[in-house]
Amino acid sequence: MLQFPHLKLLSLRQVKISETSLHSIIAGCPALESLLLRNSYGFRCLRINSPTIRGVAFHSPYCGSHGDGEVGYHLENVIVEFAPCLEKLLHIERSMGLGVRVSVIMAPKLETLGILDNVNDGYSRLNFGTVVFKVLALIMDNLSLDRVIKLMICFPCLEKLYIKGIKYGETNYWRRKYGKTIKSLNICLKTIVLDDYRASKPQVQFARFFIWNAAKLENMIFMSGPNNRNTYVIAEQPKLLEFEKRASETAHFHFRSKKCYYDWVHIKDVHDLSLSDPFESRQEDFAEVLCSNLRLMDVVTELKNYIDHVEDLS
Repeated sequence: MLQFPHLKLLSLRQVKISETSLHSIIAGCPALESLLLRNSYGFRCLRINSPTIRGVAFHSPYCGSHGDGEVGYHLENVIVEFAPCLEKLLHIERSMGLGVRVSVIMAPKLETLGILDNVNDGYSRLNFGTVVFKVLALIMDNLSLDRVIKLMICFPCLEKLYIKGIKYGETNYWRRKYGKTIKSLNICLKTIVLDDYRASKPQVQFARFFIWNAAKLENMIFMSGPNNRNTYVIAEQPKLLEFEKRASETAHFHFRSKKCYYDWVHIKDVHDLSLSDPFESRQEDFAEVLCSNLRLMDVVTELKNYIDHVEDLS
């Protein structure tokens, strides 16, 4: 068995490797802290047994023919059996339709998890022991408030939520269903990032739930596509989302435009696993609404003045 007693960072890119060989390499790195698997294939299961590892990022690529006449296996299962120092478990550059089953048996320090596909729909299937998540990233076929609420109940310490809905089949009407039980939910979220925001009715209902009920909310970020900078639509958001009903008096609302559609996880190299939050955008705000001590009409006026200023500059 290969031994790398002092190796702390391991990155495997475009490597065909058997499951046995992969786990043998990991076992031969007793000081390993960060592991990145990108575009590698030939194994269906990744097992993590390491007393030192802090960050793991993996990619399950589509595996057709690879030029050698063979069809490679794609990753189907990630099992964290023993990882007392693990803090981040990241699924990057996801291939649509390729689900990964995630099981965490022993990882008491695990705080950051994502990106999960269609929780409870057969793509990302979860099985957790005792973990304390603070950062969670989700992609859903249909943006579902009900599923997010169930996850918040499972992970009561959740502070940051990154979420994207590919389609908007659910209405997300919530007042009749949750009106009498909202206080019992004890929402601890401080930051919410709603990706691909287009002000659709399901997105608006989803956002209103947290704006009106998340008393600890500090920042809510609305991310639009790279070509979607409709300033007049943004100017209408304070009224549409009814910011004056916010539960948090100090909540900030940001509107940002992404540089591209696929820049959610900022893991390009194994060194990036040291980032405190690998999902956090490094982009400047397109527009920001600071709601503390401002009336609704003040907010709208400020936004429209900002828009006029930008148009004058252009």
